[in-house]
Amino acid sequence: MNIFLRYFSIFFLIISYSDIYSQYAIGTQNLSPTDASRGGRAVATYFYYPAVSAGTGMPLAIPPVGGFPVVVVGHGFSMDYSAFTNFKDSLVPKGYIVLIANTETGFSVSHGNFGGDLSFLVNYMQLQNTTVGSIYFGKVRNKSAIIGHSMGGGATYLGANGNPNVTTTVTFSAAETTPSAVAACASITTPALVFSGQNDCVAPPASHQNLMYNALASSCKTKIQINNGGHCQYSNSSFTCDFGEGTCRGTSTILTRAQQQPIVFDYLYKWLDFYLRGNCLAYTSFQNLLTTDSRITYLQSCSYTLPVATIFNTSSNLKCAEDSVRLYVATPFSSYIWSNSIADSTISTAVAGNYFAVVSDVYGCKDTSNIINITNRIAQRASISPTGSINVCGTIPNIPINASATGLTNYIWNTGDTGLSYTATSLGIYYLQTEDINGCIGNSDTLSLVSVSATIPIINPSDTTYFCPGDSVVFSVTPSFITYLWRDGADSINYTAYETEYVYLTTTDSNGCTGFSDTIYVIKWPVPIPTVLHNLDSLEADTGYASYAWYDDIGNLLSTDRIFFPTTIPRVFVLKVVDINGCKSDAVATLFSFSVGINNIEINEVKVTPNPFIDKIILDNITTPISIFLYESSGKEVLKYESIINSTFDIFTSTLSNGLYILKITTENQQQIFKLVK
Repeated sequence: MNIFLRYFSIFFLIISYSDIYSQYAIGTQNLSPTDASRGGRAVATYFYYPAVSAGTGMPLAIPPVGGFPVVVVGHGFSMDYSAFTNFKDSLVPKGYIVLIANTETGFSVSHGNFGGDLSFLVNYMQLQNTTVGSIYFGKVRNKSAIIGHSMGGGATYLGANGNPNVTTTVTFSAAETTPSAVAACASITTPALVFSGQNDCVAPPASHQNLMYNALASSCKTKIQINNGGHCQYSNSSFTCDFGEGTCRGTSTILTRAQQQPIVFDYLYKWLDFYLRGNCLAYTSFQNLLTTDSRITYLQSCSYTLPVATIFNTSSNLKCAEDSVRLYVATPFSSYIWSNSIADSTISTAVAGNYFAVVSDVYGCKDTSNIINITNRIAQRASISPTGSINVCGTIPNIPINASATGLTNYIWNTGDTGLSYTATSLGIYYLQTEDINGCIGNSDTLSLVSVSATIPIINPSDTTYFCPGDSVVFSVTPSFITYLWRDGADSINYTAYETEYVYLTTTDSNGCTGFSDTIYVIKWPVPIPTVLHNLDSLEADTGYASYAWYDDIGNLLSTDRIFFPTTIPRVFVLKVVDINGCKSDAVATLFSFSVGINNIEINEVKVTPNPFIDKIILDNITTPISIFLYESSGKEVLKYESIINSTFDIFTSTLSNGLYILKITTENQQQIFKLVK
């Protein structure tokens, strides 16, 4: 890659950096893991992590390669975790696991214990990454930061001191502690970012953060002082912190939280992205912002520079056969990947082409070297190709292999056979050796005949495999195949079952192999057929249904009981039932009311006899015109006589079946219904 292209690419990537990562939902745990090394001390902590969906105890999202980095947060004096949830709201969606310690929250605190808690939480998360059964198993990156505010800032240095699992520290208006955070800084060599507020009256920079910055032994350390910055504005509002700052601030002006926090996160994102994720563009973006930002002043002592790779070769000429050239990277780095995928600082090759190396430093930053073009006198090689597929589907192959070898001589297959063609009758690897006009011996590419298994189709129902009449279930197939053949002969990708049946599929995959799916039994439930018993004053549905609903003839819901007692009659009623399979059906019924029992009946001197009756019903003493209607108990009308004026009238019933009947007698202004038994 020439110099222009290299710097153009770097410039393009730098201006493209915008702190954008996948946005994750926030999962939550409230745990108190115990530190066995400190007598089983319980470390109350709120765990926030990238989750598949927001909520308590939700599974972690699928992490990027290497896992999610960890950020442990230490709160300020007399504050608790709730003041620092702005850090989890900002960092977790970007792919960080954030732990906010909730110990030492009172007025009588142990700075040493708090620092120990922060250090323990870093180690605890690395252990969770290798603990089978933990929700964090295999998802935690081996990069961790301790960050802290005020007292938590001082405790950050106490916790980072001597802990090799701490990758970097970030502090916000850190305050001196007992034991001394300043003294601990002298032993800290990991990269450190120190924030201070110009108008911080609680932990003034001159007597706190400046001393810590100067004492840090870090190979790369940066101190950012926020113009007009205060002490409490890094976190959410806290009564104790705000009250304390209010008592010492006097008339000095400080930024609001809405002004100060964006400045902090502008730098924090880039710092963490570089040191915990290995994003070297974030480092460049951090440095560019640092030198152009009028909102801050800064100090920096950093020996780090982005990697620059240069490769060299030891020879420029090659001969036939085993001759090769050696290429190497001049400067040592953490890792190397050559253009031919070799992961070493040095490679030897006899293959002509362009070679370059991509190197990575300890932070994961990469650079692509210059390009060296190797021109080799290598043997001309034959090319071989099969007639048909090299994937053999469960049978002994009989595959012709043909060679293209223009200008070459001495054809010898690896089986010992000679000639430009060969028929393979067994599985294995095949190649052809030839000699070119320069006398160089070369082998063709290899051809591997392998046995492959059929891909098994998986048929997936769209819903349950049992359904009600009028419904269906659709089966889809994974993965894709060349041909499809369902049990009924259909050759479509999907299949719809409408009846009770066995469903299975035969497929042909891209290798020509035949696969068979599992068989799934589909059930179409029978139509429910409810029956209604017509009682004297009620309608009674048969048992065994999941629900009942009685409606009148205009659709009004009247009852959801199995036995229904109408209040308005005679009338047609509709019963709707749902059976235990969820299938629905209707029944229609009619009911009449009664005012008398099974005896002889009189209405306005009309006498009805006998009751019970056999072959006729006799009506006597008819004094006004009447109409007569006789119904079966189901509501079916069986006889009707209108405008009867005779004083006596016989209803002949010999053709009627035995059972309960309903007799209705109407006059001009009166109606009465009676029950009779034959």
